[in-house]
Amino acid sequence: VGQLNLDKGNVDGGMKPPKPLPWYPNNLAWQFDFSRRELRKESGLEQLHEFIKKENQLGAITRQEAVSMIPPLFLDVQPHHKVLDMCAAPGSKTFQLLEMLHGERGVHPSGVVIANDADMKRCNLLTHQIKRLCSPNLIVTNHEAQEYPLLKGYKYDRILVDVPCSGDGTLRKAPDMWRTW
Repeated sequence: VGQLNLDKGNVDGGMKPPKPLPWYPNNLAWQFDFSRRELRKESGLEQLHEFIKKENQLGAITRQEAVSMIPPLFLDVQPHHKVLDMCAAPGSKTFQLLEMLHGERGVHPSGVVIANDADMKRCNLLTHQIKRLCSPNLIVTNHEAQEYPLLKGYKYDRILVDVPCSGDGTLRKAPDMWRTW
């Protein structure tokens, strides 16, 4: 895992360092006070942008909207749980569920996360995103939710169904999209 020094109190151009989200357990979620667009376009943030991209590709961090981090927290996933993530792509919440399953360092969980999405292309994206975690406790499936196969005698401990949304978050992040929405 790489390192980036942000201890000076601000990043080039007066940007503040990231802050932990106070409601996320164990200070594992952090947020910057600038937009994704600013991160990509501001010349003083080039090093930070490259660092974030590299660490994301390695699986050391996952970029995700703070509001999207909330649903998995309510499930209180434990290492022995069988979890079904019904609308899993693009995979940020599935990644969270797997991290929860693997919560204890050095302990191999007995549970599993089954990540399903109805769209094959989105399943490919999901697989690409989740393989960064290298978890043997993941199964990716491609079924319509109303036709999802039931396994006789198999019961899930937790089910996450965060259905595709209206796109409000995208509209908030990219206000120029209002014209075509």
